[in-house]
Amino acid sequence: MSLLRREGGSDGLVILSDAQGLVLDSDGDIDFAQRASRVALMPGAPWDEAAAGTNAIGTALVEGRPIIVDGAEHYFEPNRILTCAAVPITDSEGRMLGVLDLSSPAREVRPDVLALVRAAVDLIEHQLFDAAHEPCAVLRLHADRSGLGTPAEALLAFHGDLLVGANRRAMQALGLAATALGVYRYADLFDGDLEHAPDAAGRVHARGGAAYHARLRLPRSRAPVSPCNRIDTPASD
Repeated sequence: MSLLRREGGSDGLVILSDAQGLVLDSDGDIDFAQRASRVALMPGAPWDEAAAGTNAIGTALVEGRPIIVDGAEHYFEPNRILTCAAVPITDSEGRMLGVLDLSSPAREVRPDVLALVRAAVDLIEHQLFDAAHEPCAVLRLHADRSGLGTPAEALLAFHGDLLVGANRRAMQALGLAATALGVYRYADLFDGDLEHAPDAAGRVHARGGAAYHARLRLPRSRAPVSPCNRIDTPASD
């Protein structure tokens, strides 16, 4: 698995859980998988905090943030054979979908292991965003032109000029909360209008003053009645 290769070896497991902490799938080193099975780190096992105490998957779900739980930091002693780095996976409306976790034998924690898992989650969320918002106009933003088209870009989806989706990077860059979805319009966020974005220099200018390199992807398909996702368009006065 590429995440294990990037982590610097194959002695570990990449684990995917759902939003309740139930392990859905795992892949990696067979020998380590057999040892990990002794602490139920396999598909079908519950790793929410109620079932497993402090652990990377369950604690990432509770706190809603990336986390490393190393060795003795685990609540249950049998789990202390593990060093685990976990990152929540969210959709374009800020809802928790699950957790991606990299579990290895307990050892000194590599300083970049959480960044590696975060990068893998960025790729997952990026692909999910594109699939969920094909009928929308999608605005791609990055402070560096070379970042456009990569999982590091900020993504905003519009139904007409109404904001209906935003990835984590867009939320952070523009200081948005999930409550902005279905409420804010393009003009609340940027100068000008969506139809003429980006400008001749390939940029958009946020109301907060920041300028971003940008690309606009027009809707790939147009449903005659349905909006491009589950957020309802407010009725006209």
